[in-house]
Amino acid sequence: MNELISLLPPAIAIILVIITRKALISLLIATIVGAGLVIYEKGATTLLTLILEIVTEPFNLKLILGLALLGAFIGIIDVALKKKNIVSNILNSRKKVLIKSWIVGMLLFIDDYFNILLNGVLMNSFVKKYHISREKVALIIHSLGVSSCVLVPFSTWSIFIISLLKNSQVPNAMEVFVGSILYNFYSLSLVLITFAIILFEINVLKLKKVEEDACGDYKLELRDDIALKDALFPPVILLITAMLLIIALTKGTFEGLKSLDVTAVLITSSVIGIAFAIFYYSKKIKAKKIELLKGTMHGASGMAEAVGILCLAWCLGSISIHLDTAIVIQSVSTHIGTGSIYLLAFLITAGLSFLTSSWTAFGIVIPILIPLANAISGNLAILVAAIISGGVFGDHNSPISSTTIITKAASKIKIMDHFHTQLPYSMIAFLISTYLFFLMGRV
Repeated sequence: MNELISLLPPAIAIILVIITRKALISLLIATIVGAGLVIYEKGATTLLTLILEIVTEPFNLKLILGLALLGAFIGIIDVALKKKNIVSNILNSRKKVLIKSWIVGMLLFIDDYFNILLNGVLMNSFVKKYHISREKVALIIHSLGVSSCVLVPFSTWSIFIISLLKNSQVPNAMEVFVGSILYNFYSLSLVLITFAIILFEINVLKLKKVEEDACGDYKLELRDDIALKDALFPPVILLITAMLLIIALTKGTFEGLKSLDVTAVLITSSVIGIAFAIFYYSKKIKAKKIELLKGTMHGASGMAEAVGILCLAWCLGSISIHLDTAIVIQSVSTHIGTGSIYLLAFLITAGLSFLTSSWTAFGIVIPILIPLANAISGNLAILVAAIISGGVFGDHNSPISSTTIITKAASKIKIMDHFHTQLPYSMIAFLISTYLFFLMGRV
């Protein structure tokens, strides 16, 4: 077989997601083409073995279960707090409310959807009283929602990325991810820029106008009051459970963190969180248990697309390995040095993520660039950071990304209003990241 043919499956995936903007169908078609090539080149037995390796891998199965359980927990929170007005005596000023939102956004790192939805619910109760524009709310909850989950090694995003690294034959995947955090320039810049916006009231262009116009005259469909501590109690229990499990499993050491089974933490903390949330909300706010249980089903089903992308990305990555795509990529490595690979990784992933989604981009880019980095002796931690930064940029700024759509729903504004108000700030983070990844290639 012509060696270049082995590049066909990932090329098809990239082209189709750009044209159709439908990640699942694009990855499915690319996977089917790749499967056909595997059968032609190495026989049906090889393809069957490949599939069995994926579907019987304990890590993969536990990750899918963990994502479904976390989705179920998110569904409970959505049902319980959807029609509640959250009140607090401590948050008695505009700046305190905004700082609270920043802190909550940093702490709810376990999942971006969970982070944005819960932070949005909490903020909606304060916009009227403290004259905060919904555009600023959207900017804060979206920026922190997509950033915090890639700055820790035990979120749904980090587990997904680690799984792709393992599937790309990176033996120390957890260590590489942890090492990438300090180089995740876009996410780190976004976190700091968001805090500066809050602390110094840096409102520019359209955000300045909407902040000036914000008079608090919002017609919120909120009924019963619930104290902030009561609303946050179940999510806090889930996070504390996750942290205690991490400390217990790693014995509080970095060496232990390298071998941490993050899926076990995700599953256990989610199960405990679900059980506690149903019990707590049914007693505290008299929520009907049947409605909360329906919320678990709705929340779990909401993870279906993410699970589908994850499974197809695994398949496409394994197919690329069996077709010796890495060898083809390594053959062109003499034309690409470490001086440009980090910047290219950031820009390519950013563009692909903007047109599709971050998880789709990760699933396509990681299996391709990891072998290339190995071939040119590049720093894997910096490369992974560049890929993650690019993925976060696309997810953060694309009007069609899932997190943008969730932000719209959580903050109750139009998508393009959100796009235009946050763009000046995200572009600052983008330019900082571009310069720093260029610099990393010269060091």
